Amino acid sequence: IATIFKRFIEIKDDLEANKPDGPLDCDHVWETTETAMVDVVTHVDEENWVYIKDVNSMSICNGCGMDIYQWFVDNRDNYETAAEASTALSFLGDETGCPAGHGATNNFHDVNQVAPIIETKTYAAELPVEEICTLCGTPRERDNSEFTNRSIWVEHTKEVVVHEAWDEELYSKSDSYKYDEDYNEIFVPAGSLIDTLHHPRYVNSEVEYLENINTGEKIYVTVSSCKHPRFDNLYSSDGRIRCVECDVLRPSPSELYQ
Repeated sequence: IATIFKRFIEIKDDLEANKPDGPLDCDHVWETTETAMVDVVTHVDEENWVYIKDVNSMSICNGCGMDIYQWFVDNRDNYETAAEASTALSFLGDETGCPAGHGATNNFHDVNQVAPIIETKTYAAELPVEEICTLCGTPRERDNSEFTNRSIWVEHTKEVVVHEAWDEELYSKSDSYKYDEDYNEIFVPAGSLIDTLHHPRYVNSEVEYLENINTGEKIYVTVSSCKHPRFDNLYSSDGRIRCVECDVLRPSPSELYQ
């Protein structure tokens, strides 16, 4: 008799632990009762362009006002090392008659810059998180882990313009000289236009939606990670220019070529 009771209790406990959400004969037609923004895509250590506004970069040429750091960024694909880029920049300073040779830099005002950053970018979508059966009233939580399956859900990307191409006119800050092909001095008065730089167009590739290759369903996503509202060196962890919210680093000229 004791064995019979023991077995009965075991069966009862097993039924309680595995009982269905609703009636066994219900076909369950689910209706969404609550939605929320759910992170469904994460890209780790991805390089993206960021537009930095009003930053004291300490990289403005004393001779002509050119943003030296921006020049390194614009030309990072034209040279293999930072040393090669620095040599080319020096030659450019001589050719354009910059009295500082594009070497001495300072900052007396904040500037806008475009720079590459390495970040973890996360995307979220508005998805159902709770549902209820319209036939029997059984509630359930929605499992959204399926969207991480990249064999079913394929990423579709779009181009996002960070900054359009633009020109920058450079002027001599003080009276100076440049040299012709016979090394004769040519006087360059302060305020003379000595060069015009043509900056490239900067574009990021971002995920727009996930598509289910079996059903054709599309799930549109938006960036849910840091939007990088401002870069500064006043509150950073090491005194370098970083995002004030997530601490992501604006690389130095030498780090641009690593």
